[in-house]
Amino acid sequence: MPVGHDVRSILHHIPIHWRNLGARPDEAIKGVSSNVSSLAVDANGRVYVGGVFNDVAGISAADYIALWDPVSNQWSALGNTSALNGAVLSIAIALNGLVCVGGAFTDAAGIPAADYVAVWDPVAQTWGALGSNGNGDGVIATELFNNSRYAAS
Repeated sequence: MPVGHDVRSILHHIPIHWRNLGARPDEAIKGVSSNVSSLAVDANGRVYVGGVFNDVAGISAADYIALWDPVSNQWSALGNTSALNGAVLSIAIALNGLVCVGGAFTDAAGIPAADYVAVWDPVAQTWGALGSNGNGDGVIATELFNNSRYAAS
């Protein structure tokens, strides 16, 4: 199962040049320091990043998935604790803003039915189950279309 690529920074293209997310010109690059497998951007421009990494920007709960907010210019965790115990390989965002995450994790946020695929509600700030994919070897791709959810494992 692919686990991503070694990434030193995540870049944002603004007119004329690229810039590192989480870095001001006067500071060292902070943010994701290891393997990134997936990126997704929501309707508000927030960037969800998934992979095989821990403690994004020094945030202990930002393991395997993290959020970059362009308004606050900061990284954050999804929830108050490390909700995932394994790699995030795919992120898809529904039109209603729900974030579908697939990967090599089990019991996301302690929910027994949230194996390999889970959903983050950015309004309620909670994780939920979409049901276990049942085959026990992880989800490598997710996609949302209308009210349907798709996962490849």
